[in-house]
Amino acid sequence: MLSAEIERISGRDFSAQDLYDRAVRYSAETGLLQHQALANELCAKFWLGRGQEKIAEVFLSEARDCYAQWGAGAKVDDLDRKYGGLLERPLRLHRTRSELGAATGDESLDVATAMRAAQLMAREIDLETLLRRLMSIAIQNAGAERGSLILERDGQAFVQAEGTMDTVEVKLHDEVPLDPALSLSKGIVNYVRRTLESVVLADARADDRYASDEYVARRRPRSILCTPVLKQGRLIGVLYLENNLVTGAFTTDRIKLLQLISSEAAISIENARLYDEMKQEAAQRRQAEETLRSVVQGTAAVTGGDFFSALVRHLASAIGVRYAFVTECTDQTKTRVRTLAFWSGESLADNIEYDLALTPCERVFEGEVCHHPNNLQQLFPYDIPLVSMEAESFIGLPMCAGSGDIIGHLAVLDVKPMPNASHAMSVLSIFAARAGAELQRLKAEQELRRALAEVEQLKNRLHAENIYLQEEIQGQHNFGEIVGTSPSLLAVLQELERVAPTDSTVLISGETGTGKELIARAIHERSERRNHPLVKVNCGAISAGLVESELFGHVKGAFTGAIDRRTGRFELADRGTLFLDEVSELPLETQVKLLRVLQEGEFEPVGSSRTVRADVRIIAATNRNLDEAAREGRFRSDLFYRLNVFPLHIPPLRERRSDITQLVMFFLSRFAKKFGKRMDGVSQETMELLVQYPWPGNIRELQNVIERAVVLSSGPVLTLDPRVLQAQTSADPRMTASTVASDSIAAVAPSAAGKFSPESTATLEEMERRHIVTVLEQSRWVIEGANGAARLLNLHPNTLRSRMKKLGIQRPTRETVGAAHEIS
Repeated sequence: MLSAEIERISGRDFSAQDLYDRAVRYSAETGLLQHQALANELCAKFWLGRGQEKIAEVFLSEARDCYAQWGAGAKVDDLDRKYGGLLERPLRLHRTRSELGAATGDESLDVATAMRAAQLMAREIDLETLLRRLMSIAIQNAGAERGSLILERDGQAFVQAEGTMDTVEVKLHDEVPLDPALSLSKGIVNYVRRTLESVVLADARADDRYASDEYVARRRPRSILCTPVLKQGRLIGVLYLENNLVTGAFTTDRIKLLQLISSEAAISIENARLYDEMKQEAAQRRQAEETLRSVVQGTAAVTGGDFFSALVRHLASAIGVRYAFVTECTDQTKTRVRTLAFWSGESLADNIEYDLALTPCERVFEGEVCHHPNNLQQLFPYDIPLVSMEAESFIGLPMCAGSGDIIGHLAVLDVKPMPNASHAMSVLSIFAARAGAELQRLKAEQELRRALAEVEQLKNRLHAENIYLQEEIQGQHNFGEIVGTSPSLLAVLQELERVAPTDSTVLISGETGTGKELIARAIHERSERRNHPLVKVNCGAISAGLVESELFGHVKGAFTGAIDRRTGRFELADRGTLFLDEVSELPLETQVKLLRVLQEGEFEPVGSSRTVRADVRIIAATNRNLDEAAREGRFRSDLFYRLNVFPLHIPPLRERRSDITQLVMFFLSRFAKKFGKRMDGVSQETMELLVQYPWPGNIRELQNVIERAVVLSSGPVLTLDPRVLQAQTSADPRMTASTVASDSIAAVAPSAAGKFSPESTATLEEMERRHIVTVLEQSRWVIEGANGAARLLNLHPNTLRSRMKKLGIQRPTRETVGAAHEIS
């Protein structure tokens, strides 16, 4: 309104008129009464200033009505006072049919009718209603009998409204092209479309210009008016009117009136078209949402293969196509694919595998979105399955992994053309991404299952190896190791059978190497605790300061170096068996705590006040006389009595010579298998030598001798050099303590009569002690270093110190060494 006033003051009336009209229409669209009243009043004043009272009275009447509805009574009275004469004139919007048919001669332009008609059209936004109203106004006010409205769309003309004085038919979405229409003159309409000029025929039958027109020749119409509907010089459509009752029905004033109505109608039609397109777009959006919803709901609850089956079925139904399928690549070259699901119109078809070459799918795997709206079989004549499917159109989109690599594609085919596939392609693009993610997830799941299967296979293999190792351990430490049939051994085994099923504490005594640990294992395996652990503790191999921690455990920070919590052997052996080997080596203070555990079944870890209960069966072993040690105060007598519930004494090998032959053959078979040698037997001389030897190291010594003999044997019959059993009084200092224990056994060679010298009664430990002392004297009692005893013995210095402590070897004082030098 402000711009219109500026243009009016500046004298630019044409521009001011256009701005006033726009202000009136805009205020009507917004529905604000005060704006409508003011716009119409200013527009009326504009026309009054130019002497156009008929036009002004239309706007004044509208302004008065708006002020009245707004409640501005004073303004209504002011308008009545100033313009009462104009406001009292009746407005005539319509004329009767007889008036229109008889109208001839010059008539004044009914501008008021035109403006009122323009307002009625400006207020209508629905396209169908607008076209119906436009046709009614045009037919009634132009004096026509019938008429048609032809609208332009994409360079083509379509008949979208037809009507008579009584009825009007509007065709919006079932557009009728101009060519088949027979109710108007195509020649006249095309002329108006081409020249944008109006055509007026007073009597078409007598007008030579259109005498050859098919429609004119056949229908012989009388009055014809055809005028363009323009907006800023652009063709919107053509208004075609006829009156076959009279000639010259369309006078100059009526033509001007119709042209004015057409100009106003052009703007309204464009606005209504935009509104209609918006409604169609909203409807398409709702349709797309419904499509998405139906597909999402159909696939939300399924995964894997079921997901792809549900996807293609719901996609085909939602988009309205016959076929839908999803595939995955079968090779790295992306030249061959396999369907994951294929919907064939009524059911799921069997999955197939096919080559991509010369098919519509080939370019999809190059990353393109392929759309073939029609003639699919002609485009791909070598794709034979398209013929059997009667496929006419195709849409395909690639499916990508998270890395962007193409892993498959999603496609639809139909037996009819798909010219406008934007909706279908948008839906397919969404679910191609979803299908790609599901395919990638499925592949990851398959890889995980494959990995789990490999883990399970490895687990089974480890389990089998574990069983094998257990069998191997059992082959070394089960009853098969207790070889022999001597009466003394059988007596021990009978006692073992009696005590094993009970929970009684067993004290096993016997010389070193007699197999005390084997007896302990046999007791555990025959007991009710065999499914729980047998925990072994070598009491002689643990330093005095750590033996309590080893047995009972400790908490973090209990002593220097306790950087973490440690579980003790008693706690580990809960509901099982604890084997205390060399129990006589336990310190006296530890013996007190051990006694409490045996009596009460509970203990406290070192550094902790928490009491731990443990259900443990105790089996102890010793190679010393504990009874004598208890009497001398070196072992607690109460602990001795508590351990000595069921004593078992293992006889030495020299007391069961009848078992030596069996033991020799047993060890011979084991080591022959271990070293991969063929050993058929033992020579008679060697067997007699082995049987006569006193074996101070017992079975362990016999085992070591046979092992070395098998290693050195060059034939299938074991033959032992008698010098192996000779005393090693002048042993090589470079020999290790273990070598002395196994090879330089404390025994002398048999004499010709087969008897041994008195020195042969020396024990294995005594021979080891002598050897270590000899080496220490040669190194001047230096343990570490290049010339130290540990280097000569090939032992770690700490190991040598431990053996010295166990064997009671102490470094002599300087006086003793000096006296020895003086004597020497």
